Amino acid sequence: MITQDFYNALQIVSDVTEISQEDILSKSRKMENVEARTLLITALNSQGYHPIQIANKMDMAVNSVKALMDTFTQRGKSNGIFNKMYIEIMRKLSELEKETYN
Repeated sequence: MITQDFYNALQIVSDVTEISQEDILSKSRKMENVEARTLLITALNSQGYHPIQIANKMDMAVNSVKALMDTFTQRGKSNGIFNKMYIEIMRKLSELEKETYN
């Protein structure tokens, strides 16, 4: 199920952040791409996916996934828009889940 959940989350993160899916999945270190990647990873983790599953799907090292997860709180403290985007992403994922199971 991670495949469909992954693509749904990727699409939502891309829509909310206005960062292309390709840029989110790239190795780019541009701040906005890294923040979008962090939002995707955190959203998937919040849905119950393990860092190993996320790393495999994103073609990343597990340590890199964990490192981005660790930066989530700090990014939110330094960037209020980041928090608002996360809330919007989680709201949209929740709505999608309700539609899927109803």
